[in-house]
Amino acid sequence: MLDPKKTDDYMFDDSFEHSPYYFKVLQILRKFGDTIHGSLDDLKAGRKVWDAWKFDLHKSQGTHPFLNSKELIASNWDTVVSYHQLLTKELLSRVEMKTEEVKSLRDGVQLTLTCILPSTGC
Repeated sequence: MLDPKKTDDYMFDDSFEHSPYYFKVLQILRKFGDTIHGSLDDLKAGRKVWDAWKFDLHKSQGTHPFLNSKELIASNWDTVVSYHQLLTKELLSRVEMKTEEVKSLRDGVQLTLTCILPSTGC
């Protein structure tokens, strides 16, 4: 996008040639967001599995090696989930910013075409 000719091509697309490009980029960004949310959901689900397993472990009253470390492991899970939530928020913010940039380009092209077409006018 640093090439002025290419930038002009994407900004002033009077043939709708780049419309599929904008659509595909927006779909990819949407899928990124879904995947990012999904990874956080997976971590939270993993934490719940640990809670269930920890409860079963506690009931067994055995000598399992994790029995003495269950609070530490739970704390580590909380740390990982919390840190991932922070990263998720930052990453989703960047994805949203890029989404808005692409929408702006797409909308600018559509507005330009509306102004160029004699039947619609500006």
